[in-house]
Parts: sequence; C-alpha cells; structure tokens
Amino acid sequence: MSVGKSASGFKQVRVFEVVQQKYKNDVWENLLRNPDIPLTCYDYWLTEEKINNVFEAKKTVKQYVWVLHDKDIYLEGDKIPEGRSVGDRKPPHFHIYGRCDDKVSLDRIARWFGVPVNCVAPKGGYGAFYDSIEYATHESLK
Repeated sequence: MSVGKSASGFKQVRVFEVVQQKYKNDVWENLLRNPDIPLTCYDYWLTEEKINNVFEAKKTVKQYVWVLHDKDIYLEGDKIPEGRSVGDRKPPHFHIYGRCDDKVSLDRIARWFGVPVNCVAPKGGYGAFYDSIEYATHESLK
C-alpha cells in the first residue's frame, strides 16, 4: 500500500474510499415512517451532485467511481442499531473510491466531501481501485 504521512500527521494515500450515509440519521428515520416528507439541503450528508462536483474540481483524482447502496439490508452478524433487526433496510449510503496520481492526506479528502475523517480509508494492494469497484457493485465481497 502506498501510504505516507502529511505534516498534520494524517496518512497520505493514492487510492481511497469514502463511506457516508446519504441522509442524516433523524431524516432517515422520518423517511421510513413517511416517505413523502419534503427534504432540504440540510437533511443530506452527501448528494450525487456534491460528489460529482468534488471530482470535477479535484484534478489530482485520475479515476473515480461512486455508488449509492440504497437496497442493503441488515444480515446476521452485522452491527445492527437498536430498533432494527435482521432483514431491515440499512440507511442509504455512498461508497466513493478515487485513485490519485499523487498522495493526498485522508484529512484533505474528508474536507473535499465535508465528512468526518473517520469516513475516509486508504485502499491498498495491487489492483485496490479495481477491487473496490467490484465490491461497490456487489460483484465481490472484498
């Protein structure tokens, strides 16, 4: 894995993953009860438009893919939140992958998307970016 450290102490990577829910938690709970409620820009963590705008603006990212997982369900062995059970739908969430020519710190990537740094992870190993695409489309469990 190609990982270094930035001046701020965060890892620097060439291939990364961002995982974040689409809606804030209370909004998702309300949508489960009433799918017709109107949403505002404050109800989202991430949107498709925001993701695309980030990648259009960040020329260091040479390849990227993102997918919205909106049909995942809780399975046996998952960490299931209180009030949910096996078979219930998980909140819609994005998996975002990028491959950069130069190393970029995890905290910088987090700032690009406006997410906490713990939502950003390095992806390593030969073919990490392509393995990530297989996982994102559920072609592989890697």
